[in-house]
Amino acid sequence: MEPFLTSTCLQEVKQKGLNIERLTMDGDSTTFTRVKRSLFPKLKKSNDKNHIVKNFGNELYKLKSKHKSLSNNNIAHIQKCFSYGISQNKGSTHGIKTSLDALPFHMFNEHSSCSATWCKPLRDENYRQTHILQGTELRKDFQNVIHGYTNESMLEILAHVQSTNANENMNHMVARKAPKTVTYSESESLDFRVSAAVAQKNEGRQYILQVNETHGLSPGHYTHRKCSVLDERRSNLAVKQKSVSMKRRRSELKAERMSKNFIDEVYEGKTYETAVGVSDIEIEHIEDIPPCPAECSETPHAYGQDDVIVFDLETTGLGTTSSIVQIAALHVSSGQQLNLFVKPKCGYIPTTASNITGLEFHGGVLYQHCKEVTSVAASEALLAFKRWLEAFGNANKESTKCGNNKNSHEKP
Repeated sequence: MEPFLTSTCLQEVKQKGLNIERLTMDGDSTTFTRVKRSLFPKLKKSNDKNHIVKNFGNELYKLKSKHKSLSNNNIAHIQKCFSYGISQNKGSTHGIKTSLDALPFHMFNEHSSCSATWCKPLRDENYRQTHILQGTELRKDFQNVIHGYTNESMLEILAHVQSTNANENMNHMVARKAPKTVTYSESESLDFRVSAAVAQKNEGRQYILQVNETHGLSPGHYTHRKCSVLDERRSNLAVKQKSVSMKRRRSELKAERMSKNFIDEVYEGKTYETAVGVSDIEIEHIEDIPPCPAECSETPHAYGQDDVIVFDLETTGLGTTSSIVQIAALHVSSGQQLNLFVKPKCGYIPTTASNITGLEFHGGVLYQHCKEVTSVAASEALLAFKRWLEAFGNANKESTKCGNNKNSHEKP
């Protein structure tokens, strides 16, 4: 459907004597090939920057399943650096390659390959980098992902990326004039609604005045004033959207949505992801309980009490940004215990969490059931927990750690 509609629209453009030199679109090659063969033989293609950055992020999320230390915040920061590297070197394949090659070193706190134009640690010695990756295997896999974007053909694509934000804005205007919830496609008003959206995109709200004057309808004082106010509001909003504060706010709102989705998945499981509905199990067989196998093909591993450690974490909530407030662990065979109270990074403990854990945080002091307890920073507590675990290490085998919800919000 999409190649047919694009070809039809561009054919009308060609019939009006206009020539199109370049199309900005996603990775769909079918539409581009069809238009180039049938209409514009010299047509060139520019990829949409947002789609490229999103695909780059998807590759990083695939690494997250293997490298647990790669957090969502780290991935968002890497995507932002990747996007800046493309935007600041637009049209220069050499500049893009230099920036992208330096990105793995920058994320591992090595700045010898960075440029002072975008690397804050080089400009300010007192600047403390917050997003730092660790791990030899993660570094190797991250560099492999970057290498996929620094080959000659991909660099040529990145050097000429464009944005489809203007198209998305146009789609939004059309949707305001002709909502999808109403079937305007079968009415005669659809052409006028789309034409009104095009006029608003090109001329602003002043098109209303021009239409009235063309038809001999003198627009009144209120119409003049209303159109001027709407155009001024649109202009101010466009400037505001480009400000640093608004960009930061959009990032915060996106982080809140991701955190909320993560909390919902804790309770409900995954509801949206690629191939989430694909399953090898037939629907009619879901209700049937399979019989117990006569013999087990594999002998389950027998864990002895001497190599089992049970631990639990208390946090300020269920979100990915929740802070640890307590670490407790027990070595089953020896009976040795560990109990650490942690100062929350967020600086407070919500009432809902306090009602469950009995922990409160006031004035930099942690209380349990209204009694002050000794608490340390999260970094100190995790190091102490690590040393405590290493004390039960064995040269021949690794101890088994057992916990609750350790694959979700309580994963350390």
